[in-house]
Amino acid sequence: PESEFFDGLRAAGFEHLIKDQVNTNSLSAVVRELADDADVRDGTSSVISAALPNELSKIVTIDTSLTLGIRRV
Repeated sequence: PESEFFDGLRAAGFEHLIKDQVNTNSLSAVVRELADDADVRDGTSSVISAALPNELSKIVTIDTSLTLGIRRV
């Protein structure tokens, strides 16, 4: 049913209305899970990238950030 709808839009010349989208929050969660599974989540961005499937590491950029907290004594 969905493909028929999209096929109809394409046939009518309205393919510009069809957008491929990726939820970046979901993609980030998948990368975190893969890094956890490979036990490299706390590694550098290049170590994490190397733990990803080759197809994914080619198309995403890993950026690690340092978060600090301050405790008052």
